[in-house]
Amino acid sequence: MDILIVFVGVLGGIMVGAMPGLTPTMGVALLVPFTFYLSVSEGLTLLGAVYVGSVYGGAITAILVNIPGAPASIATILDGHPMAKKGQPVRAIHLATVSSFVGGVIGVLLLIFFSPALSRLSLSFGPAEQFWVAMFGITIIAALSVGSVIKGLIGGVLGILLSTVGISSITGTPRFTFGLNELIGGVHPIAALIGLFALSQGLCFVEKIFSTNGESETIDLSSKSTSIKEVVAEILKSKKMLGLGTSIGSLIGLIPGAGGQIASLVAYNEAKRASNKKEEFGEGCSHGIITAESANNAMVGTSLIPLLTLGIPGSPTAAVLLGGLLMNGLWPGPGLFDENAAITYTFLYGMLGAQFFLLGIGLFGGKYFGKITQIPSHIMAPAIFIFCVIGSFAIRNNVGDIIVMLVLGVIMYFLQKIDFNPAPIALGLILGEYAEQGLLLAWRDSVAHSSLFSYFMDRPIVILFMVMSVLSVAFTVFWEYKKQKKCEAS
Repeated sequence: MDILIVFVGVLGGIMVGAMPGLTPTMGVALLVPFTFYLSVSEGLTLLGAVYVGSVYGGAITAILVNIPGAPASIATILDGHPMAKKGQPVRAIHLATVSSFVGGVIGVLLLIFFSPALSRLSLSFGPAEQFWVAMFGITIIAALSVGSVIKGLIGGVLGILLSTVGISSITGTPRFTFGLNELIGGVHPIAALIGLFALSQGLCFVEKIFSTNGESETIDLSSKSTSIKEVVAEILKSKKMLGLGTSIGSLIGLIPGAGGQIASLVAYNEAKRASNKKEEFGEGCSHGIITAESANNAMVGTSLIPLLTLGIPGSPTAAVLLGGLLMNGLWPGPGLFDENAAITYTFLYGMLGAQFFLLGIGLFGGKYFGKITQIPSHIMAPAIFIFCVIGSFAIRNNVGDIIVMLVLGVIMYFLQKIDFNPAPIALGLILGEYAEQGLLLAWRDSVAHSSLFSYFMDRPIVILFMVMSVLSVAFTVFWEYKKQKKCEAS
């Protein structure tokens, strides 16, 4: 029975993750009431399997139609979709599948065997550490900017400005709402992502319909085929990228509230710096897919470490799982592993088993998923628009989110005409709120400790991320200078 539940959960999670707007958090939240009809261990196993499947599922639409089904798949778009456009969507999906499997297994093994030790590390991340983690993430905006660093930085600033709209979660005061009730709740990241990636892509499909006089424009799948064996061999040759993505994803998972989107983007940036194929990133580089997918799936397991041991969720979806635990009478802490060991370890081993189902479904279904690229534009465009509206409204049952999605989608469509990339805007939006909360909370804590400098500047983890932020900026400046010199020489 448990095996069937895991299989159904992973399959359902993949479907949820592949649909724009239906995020892993929403998928798990929708299933919580249904767990009352199952035993406690079966209910939690189902939620864990959906979590695993939905994080991976977002990569499918990210690769095939340039739309991240889940926020954690933003980085996958950067190389996944270019690879698909070259006629290799199946190869891209298989790379994402195997990388997700490896990252996911390692993340869950860390959860099973090292929870107590790693939970102490999680406690070290206070508001000041969260602020500097966000600042480090913001420094990678330039590295994500394919073609023009200036345009990428402008996009990042736009995203940060969007994150300040609405009522402040710290002070409770409304900002930049312009008297519009629709903006009081702020710009929801999911609604924004749907507009920036999905709606703008749908408008591009409409443009193709008119530019080709209604003729279908599809990707040629016969240009190059890659077997599963070749994909596995390619990943084994990229052990450095796989290890980098898994390590960063596992670490980011321990940070309360960070989530897979930060994990994959930070890992992607570090992979680009460490790779000897820097020029190929953004053009369909396998290293980008491997690192991004191993990172966001490794995050799944470690995000549950602070949840199960301390009651502190490491991601938004983990926060929903906390509600599932409490509703079933389970309290995070040592007692969860002692008094309720049977339930807890059934849940953990169920998540481990979910990784193997994910691998099987992804490898078997890859060639069928790839056929999505053969759907004509006149069918794809209306389908995308329908999912955009449904997904935006389903987030908070708010028409305002639909309006925000429409406005941002249309603006992004025109910005793409002048080579703006939606990824920096999305990153600025996601990290802007995270950085602001960390800054304001750290400021208040420093006042309570009567020392702004000692609290905000000289803590070990703070110093580490400060140095990494400076190095990140310095590397980007050096790389751009080197690239400019190379262009002048040629």
